[in-house]
Amino acid sequence: MQKFYASRLTGLQNLSLKKVLKKKNPYLYRALGIEKASEIVEQIMAAFVTSSDETIFGNVFFEPLAKLAASGHVAPTEGVDFTVEKADRYLAVAVKSGPNWGNADQHKRQSTNFDALRKRLYKLNKQFDPLVGQAYGQQCSEPTDNSRFRRRSGQAFWQEITGDPTSI
Repeated sequence: MQKFYASRLTGLQNLSLKKVLKKKNPYLYRALGIEKASEIVEQIMAAFVTSSDETIFGNVFFEPLAKLAASGHVAPTEGVDFTVEKADRYLAVAVKSGPNWGNADQHKRQSTNFDALRKRLYKLNKQFDPLVGQAYGQQCSEPTDNSRFRRRSGQAFWQEITGDPTSI
């Protein structure tokens, strides 16, 4: 938890109200009935901090925990958090804190990151198994044209990486 709070403090110290305000639509808040500028700023900052906290928590808690639970190794490419090499396959894992982790462009970028690793590992002659693991939730899906990776959430994810049906 110390890393979480240290990262959070660093993020807040580097926070620029001007940059945050540029990324948000103030008209949305006005449409929601918020009339005072100070209330709009307060709502925008609260949304930013919540989103930032989710990212930090994933980076300093879920990712290291999943890597340790899977006996994984640091991935040799961007966008993949860890890898597990098995006798017949090479599991590449990107850890997300929950099921609502990205938009279509981010899913496409995740597929591109997995594809880059697949090309680097082609010589291993092993099945390449890209997995987006979501620390909580109920989603389980197979690869599609747009998302060329499997998705496992919650208990299914933890069981997948540990082999233990009672892990969490």
